[in-house]
Amino acid sequence: MSHPDEYDDDLTPRERRERLMQRRMRRVDDDDEYDDEYDDAPRRRESLIERRRRARAEYYDDDDSVGLNIPPATGRSGAGCAQTTLYLVVGGLLALVVVLFFFSNTMNNVASFFTGTPQLPELVASPTPTIRTDSAAVIERIQGLSRLETTSYTIEKVIEAGIEGNAFENLLFGDRLLLIAQGTVLAGIDLSTLTTEDVIVSPDGAVVTITLPPVQIFDVTLDNDATRVYDRQQGFFASPDRDLETEARQAAEREILAAACEGGILQRATDDSQRAMEQFLSLLDVDEVIVRAAPVPVCPSS
Repeated sequence: MSHPDEYDDDLTPRERRERLMQRRMRRVDDDDEYDDEYDDAPRRRESLIERRRRARAEYYDDDDSVGLNIPPATGRSGAGCAQTTLYLVVGGLLALVVVLFFFSNTMNNVASFFTGTPQLPELVASPTPTIRTDSAAVIERIQGLSRLETTSYTIEKVIEAGIEGNAFENLLFGDRLLLIAQGTVLAGIDLSTLTTEDVIVSPDGAVVTITLPPVQIFDVTLDNDATRVYDRQQGFFASPDRDLETEARQAAEREILAAACEGGILQRATDDSQRAMEQFLSLLDVDEVIVRAAPVPVCPSS
């Protein structure tokens, strides 16, 4: 008996493959009849499908130039979900960049519009303020300073006060104290006394001439923290004099004032007041300010 392949020499390659496919399919059908006797229906179907798949694969493997590459079936993994999420994130970022770009351009256009537009003061001419420079206006401004304290002296004095007699009287009835006093003397000018006659403004308002009032002593005060009774002596039969310390303090104020006057406090206050007023009046919108000081007064005795 001749083998069926002997007749295949006269066939073309395609015909040989088809005939080979038919023989293998018949072989599969024969095997199916054999499986029907021993296997149930589900196993027969699976066996048939598997054998046909193998037969089809063997058929295409015979000629690689004609066969098709069938990729094996693979399960779906989580890579697709991650890739989709990545695409969404990148797309959102691109959209945000585009929105910011257009927003920036819009704001730049608005800013350039307002920058190129003349400001309100340029469109509407504002009235020029009128500065009034006359005697009354200058006096009003100066009197706002009220009392101008320009100079202070701080002096320390030792005051001795008490009832004194001979040695025997002092031993029995004497009362004496020693006071160390420290005080301050303030001097300046009282600007509230200025009148229109003391301020002269030129007709064109360019020059202002002011004559200051005379300086004066404002206060003579003792520093209670630095003033103290250094020593006090009383006789055996002397009654305490409650006013002795008060009298000593008053005497200290008089001596401190006299010392300040001897030190030239009024002359110094006159010079300081003139300089202070020149600096203050330089703020006026005038070309020249002339400040004249009053003569130095006599220092008071108390």
